[in-house]
Amino acid sequence: GADLLTYVLSLNETVMLFLDETIKTSITSLRDPQLTSLGKIYGKLLVDTNGTDMGNIFQARCIQNMADSAIHCLRQGPLKAAPLFQKILVTMHRSVKTKEVQDVFCNLYAPLLWKALDYPNGDIRANATALFVQSFPLIPHSLSKIEFEKVMEERCSKLMELLLDNNAAVREIAAKNVGVIMDKNWNILPSYHISEFLKITCEELPFDGGSPKVVVAALQSIRTVINNSHSHLMLKKYLPQLSELIHHPSQIIRSSFIALLKIVHQTKLIKIWDIVPVESLLNVLGSTKSGEMQKRIVRLLKPVLFPVEDDVMSQIANTLTKICASGHDTYRVFFLHIYPLIGLTTTITFVEAMLKTVKEIVVNGKVTIDKHSESIRLKNDDKILYLLDISALLLHSGRTTRYAISFCTLHVKVVFLQRLTI
Repeated sequence: GADLLTYVLSLNETVMLFLDETIKTSITSLRDPQLTSLGKIYGKLLVDTNGTDMGNIFQARCIQNMADSAIHCLRQGPLKAAPLFQKILVTMHRSVKTKEVQDVFCNLYAPLLWKALDYPNGDIRANATALFVQSFPLIPHSLSKIEFEKVMEERCSKLMELLLDNNAAVREIAAKNVGVIMDKNWNILPSYHISEFLKITCEELPFDGGSPKVVVAALQSIRTVINNSHSHLMLKKYLPQLSELIHHPSQIIRSSFIALLKIVHQTKLIKIWDIVPVESLLNVLGSTKSGEMQKRIVRLLKPVLFPVEDDVMSQIANTLTKICASGHDTYRVFFLHIYPLIGLTTTITFVEAMLKTVKEIVVNGKVTIDKHSESIRLKNDDKILYLLDISALLLHSGRTTRYAISFCTLHVKVVFLQRLTI
């Protein structure tokens, strides 16, 4: 169907304009796969007809008219059409690789885009912003190096204005895409503007009081740009400014921030603890009611609070000094969700060691874990209660494994019988 429509569109001017008008009239009834296909069809036709009389008509009457619709049509509501036209145009940008045809977009957008970005109407500015950021930087390849740098400076300055626009929709769209722009164009963007983009994205937009969507968009943008290793040195300086977001009242913002920390955890230069202290994550773990959020926080905390490479007695000492000290609700949530991350073998080894430790406390009144951590300030009875409770939690988490349940239950019975005889 796509090849046939491409062929029919290229037959003659009359057929091309008729079909183009029909497509634009029915745009609101089309779905994403159809819009994507149309973008590829228009992109192929643009390449095939470039430099011909048919191509000039197609560019002026079809493409430029579509760009005008993408800017001036409704962007919200049941009759919204602007995002649909933008979808077709963005697909065209991505499907067209030749420099000559890429320059066509610069010429077609010039009479429309730069004026619309300064338009008083916020919706029109938002539509123009979407078109601008998705086709950034829109600089002709024929420019000299000096001319290119000058135009790039203008493009970056305009993007900076959009990030601080007084319209929340404009800020959201700019914030969501500035990370993609930095990731793709890092080597050609002025270093000053890269620093400013990161500073605004990390220090201003995440604390936007006008719209939670702007905050989420900024965090999403940071997650994108962090995939570029060149950004890590700068981000290490700016990311600690985000630490308070872990306590944000909005569940969506906290969730987005946790997603960012997960990406940070995969980098070598930046450590999560440089952004958010372990204590803050433990406090949130104990207070949040979302099971999914709890799992994500436990996954972040596991490497520092339950490192599997440590010996089992060090793990027990770490449990009593850091995890249990954070509060009843916190340590219970932590161990309810840790089982899938450590597996059956580690769980059995850990529970066995905890129960042997309890037995040692009951029989001898002392325990070898004390030499692993001088900071344990718990009474023996409290140590017993914590270790038995954690054992039960791990049994509950791995309740489908009969061997683990039988094994650990037997030790629990032995411990209680010995305690009763004292």
